[in-house]
Amino acid sequence: MELQSLFSVPLFKSRLDDPGFNAALAVFLLALEHTRADEIRNPVPNMRIQEHVFESDFRLFGMQNALIARLAQYCTRSLWRAVYSVNQISEQDFAKLDMKIDAWFHITRRTGYHALHNHPMASWSGVYCVDPGDSGLHNSDSGALAFVNPMAFANMFLDSTNSQLKEPYAMSGAAIRFAQGDLVIFPSWLWHQAMTYLGQTPRVTVAFNAWFQTRRA
Repeated sequence: MELQSLFSVPLFKSRLDDPGFNAALAVFLLALEHTRADEIRNPVPNMRIQEHVFESDFRLFGMQNALIARLAQYCTRSLWRAVYSVNQISEQDFAKLDMKIDAWFHITRRTGYHALHNHPMASWSGVYCVDPGDSGLHNSDSGALAFVNPMAFANMFLDSTNSQLKEPYAMSGAAIRFAQGDLVIFPSWLWHQAMTYLGQTPRVTVAFNAWFQTRRA
């Protein structure tokens, strides 16, 4: 009997393995929060921001700074490669696409988290880990980026033959435990959350949403 897998969800992961760069970027973003919090704080967050989380506005990649420019280049190039790899768009039509992107950063301190959400006004989203803090010293879920498996909603009837399916058919969710320099890219419709962070040092991440438009001739 032939087994076919349907309705897979693409998720991409890469790493910018440059400790010096990431450390300098963390210092820069923490300094921005400390000195310009009122100026750059997101004035209209799409969801309630928990008190132990700082969220910037969405203009991060437009900032004139060499560290930010390098990160923006890495994230956008990674996204272009990811999108191209899973699409059936011809090279000619792909070359006509323009990317629109919003980017912002989070500083998360002890007991901070992000509630379950998605990004309905974008096609692709990403999270870059500048500094995971010391989440690994506490428990495996501290600060993890957790995804809800869409199959979890297909539970109208469960018995022993469909409630214990093996991967990739199981209904359980998935969690990404960040290391410094990790980038994760995923479809914006996919529901996700940042689990409660239990570390003592700040967890620093950058997030982005992107969508594409065909360039007019």
